[in-house]
Amino acid sequence: MVEAERLQYHRFHQSKFRSHQLQGLHECLSQGETQDTKTGKRVILPSSFVCRLPSYFITITCNPDWNEVKDCVADYSLKPSDRPDIISRVFKIKLDALLKDLKDGSIFGKPKGIVYIVEFHKRDLPNCHILLFIQSAEKPRSSDDIDHHISAVILDEHTQHKLYRLVQKFMVHGPCGVLNTSSLCMVNGRCSKFYPMPFREKIAIDSVGFPMYKRSDNGRSTSKRNVNLDNWFIVLYNATLLLKYGCHINVEYTCQTSAIKYLFKYVHKGNDRVTASFFRLHDSVGSNVTVDEIQNYYDCRYISACEASWRLFGFEIQFKEPNVIRLPFHLPNEQNVLYEDHQLIENVIEAAVSKDSMFIGWFKANKDFDLARTLTYAEMLSFFVWDKQGHMWRPRKQGNVIGRLTHIPHSHGEEYCLRLLLNYQKGCHTFADVRSVDGIVYDTFKEACYALGFQCSVHEIKSITLAKIKKLLQPNGRSLKEFTDMLFPDCVASTEPSNTVFFYELNFDKTELASISIDLVSRLNRDQRVAFDTIANAVSRGAGGFFFGCGYGGTGKTFLWNTLSTSIRSKGDIVLNVASSGNAVLLLPNGRTAHSRFKVPLSVNQDSICNIRQDTPLARLISSAKLIIWDEAPMLNKFCFEALDKCLKDVLRFDRGYNPDAPFGGKIVVMGGDFRQILPLTENMRLCRDMRDIHGVQLGEFAEWLLQIGDGLDYFKGRSILAPTLDVVTKVNNHVMSLIPGNERVYLSSDTLINEDGHLEFELYTMCTESLNALNCSGIPQHLLVLKISVPVMLLRNIDQSNGLCNGTRMQIRRLGDHIIECIILAGCNTGEVVFIPRMNMSPNNDTLPIRFTRRQFSVALCFAMTINKSQGQTLSTVGVYLPRPVFTHGQLYVALFRVSMHFGLKILSVGSNSIVSDHTINVVYREVFAGLLPDILP
Repeated sequence: MVEAERLQYHRFHQSKFRSHQLQGLHECLSQGETQDTKTGKRVILPSSFVCRLPSYFITITCNPDWNEVKDCVADYSLKPSDRPDIISRVFKIKLDALLKDLKDGSIFGKPKGIVYIVEFHKRDLPNCHILLFIQSAEKPRSSDDIDHHISAVILDEHTQHKLYRLVQKFMVHGPCGVLNTSSLCMVNGRCSKFYPMPFREKIAIDSVGFPMYKRSDNGRSTSKRNVNLDNWFIVLYNATLLLKYGCHINVEYTCQTSAIKYLFKYVHKGNDRVTASFFRLHDSVGSNVTVDEIQNYYDCRYISACEASWRLFGFEIQFKEPNVIRLPFHLPNEQNVLYEDHQLIENVIEAAVSKDSMFIGWFKANKDFDLARTLTYAEMLSFFVWDKQGHMWRPRKQGNVIGRLTHIPHSHGEEYCLRLLLNYQKGCHTFADVRSVDGIVYDTFKEACYALGFQCSVHEIKSITLAKIKKLLQPNGRSLKEFTDMLFPDCVASTEPSNTVFFYELNFDKTELASISIDLVSRLNRDQRVAFDTIANAVSRGAGGFFFGCGYGGTGKTFLWNTLSTSIRSKGDIVLNVASSGNAVLLLPNGRTAHSRFKVPLSVNQDSICNIRQDTPLARLISSAKLIIWDEAPMLNKFCFEALDKCLKDVLRFDRGYNPDAPFGGKIVVMGGDFRQILPLTENMRLCRDMRDIHGVQLGEFAEWLLQIGDGLDYFKGRSILAPTLDVVTKVNNHVMSLIPGNERVYLSSDTLINEDGHLEFELYTMCTESLNALNCSGIPQHLLVLKISVPVMLLRNIDQSNGLCNGTRMQIRRLGDHIIECIILAGCNTGEVVFIPRMNMSPNNDTLPIRFTRRQFSVALCFAMTINKSQGQTLSTVGVYLPRPVFTHGQLYVALFRVSMHFGLKILSVGSNSIVSDHTINVVYREVFAGLLPDILP
């Protein structure tokens, strides 16, 4: 009855209320309509009815044997289940106490946000799911920190007797699996909760993004239902909370983006429901009564006694802190007006005009308050409060509130563009101010978005379309120039490569190359000469072969590859130079990344193949090549090489020298690299710890010491700061950027969700733009890109590899335009050349993200500092290695130290666990990488 009464008002009054836009009411009045019964729409239910990763997921379940419950029912010879009201009240008291403990930060650290929802088990006991967002500075920074907060072990019964009993009573799962195949958690012969879980000595991350916690084999066991169980069956818990609250209280750490969707779906999964049919049983044996097959169906919610008590007491089912409030907005004169039937339209309009909406009130607040003029509309609620009675904004005196603009789908045109602008514009007094960009007032919000680069302009769309048409015509030997009056795409839009792959690989002066080859061969040392002769003889015989050149940094591998390429090309033959990274590509003549040259998928598995079809120019080029050189091969997953092997055996099967039993179909392939350097990351090698913050003075002194900013091209050419993670790199880049004089230019991206086969219709409609803007992924630029003239940047995408514009190319900015950035290349064969970087669409290659999206932005990032992984293959004169936390994977420290050729060009800043500068750090080496592979290089 309580749930039904909540809707009674709207049920009996829904015919009295109507809603219409203010502009529509003006039109009705001008057409002679005076009554409102023909205007607007009926209102049946009113509309009244931030993307960051939580740190901890906590579940607390009511314990009916709490002393507070038992004391209340003992005198009346009742069971706890007989008094659901007492259970609800006691659980609410315990929940409030738990929230107080979490908020004071004494257990997990100071939180910046809490979300919880209360649900009720079918056995009538309440439980609560809590998402705890910890401030960045206090998040766990190491596996030891996580182990300190979360346990999954059976304790010693004698030294920790009370905690041992609590774990035994509340935190043991099962028994299930082979010990009890009839357990409720068993689905298709396996435990749906994935128990038993194996012993582990360190925390790791599984392929889905969930932690696999430490479960040491301490030899202890406990009994449940007459079955001895060890640490395999222990549910994760926090010892402090378990001791204090004496109930089932599960604590888990969340460290991967892929877990977000699961957590919030679990928290907001809703109530239990049942569809019931009601029919009459007829006692009519022998009678010819026709049974009506049309039955009445009811969609019902299951509400337990405890839930009914909880709602009667008015306790919160859902809770969020800080509170998130939606901010409505509207186009000019299109705010919704709520009114009753039979009101005069003139009176409705007069009342609506006299009361400002929240959005119109923002315009007026910008006139009255200096602080308001520094805020966007979405930021207003953090510093101001909306006075519903006075219909105006007033300065906020207390409380912490987050404003979120009402979501508008992309298909709503002007409204969607208005929403984009409101996340950027500040101090607006009118709608015209919202449409103003650099002093120019545009006619529509869409045009203002074009000017800011939030969306493609009509001119850009036309150019891209023409470039696509040009690409479709080329395979048929046709051109846009054959059609009179046909427009031609801009050079930026028409950067699609044409089918002239042979031209680029044969466009050399053979006489000049022959002279260079003689000089290069004469400079080879003994080991290099042996390798050169072996490979060159195999090429001249055409007998096939597979070679691997291994050597640490500075042994001349790249010099050998260049000598081989020059020698073979001087004879008019084709050599395909590829590398695993863009930086290594720049050191090879006519080099390309392996993914680009061989169409290797970015995300590979054992079934991956290269996207090369028979009888295409690329297939013919590979078939004609005398030699394939692949540098920095150990950086990539083995599936990349298996994909190329399958591809070459398919492409070469009609060639005279094809050998199906030889690697790569008999094509001569030379690979090189150093197994001491960084290896490809696997699913269980992800970093799950945040960087350790250190005092800003230390960071400032280090950056200032390394980068006394110069004016010339040569200064940035050989200098960089190296750090292990992207978060550290971003902080260093932003800090050094703040030290550089000059005006900065801010570029904002346009982010849109990708709809794949209709599977993301719900996300496409509900995912707000701010959530996409907040995602920072490796390989794509940030939403907010701040640049200055003369700063060094790194290219994040392959644009024109033949001209040195590869992923990882370092450049220096010369000019910053609205739609183009002019740069000069700092390294590689094209050093000193001026290039132009356009905006382009990029999607992150990150399987751990719960969604896929496209970001339209300039494909560059600041590179005062870069990740150690990104620096692999580069040679620099001055390097500062910044280690706010130790390296986390094989070969990282080795790669960082080998970026310089002389020791005096290397400086290291290492910070210990106590945030104090240290004179030592950890070096991660997987010795099994060398075992049985190349015994002579094992340290």
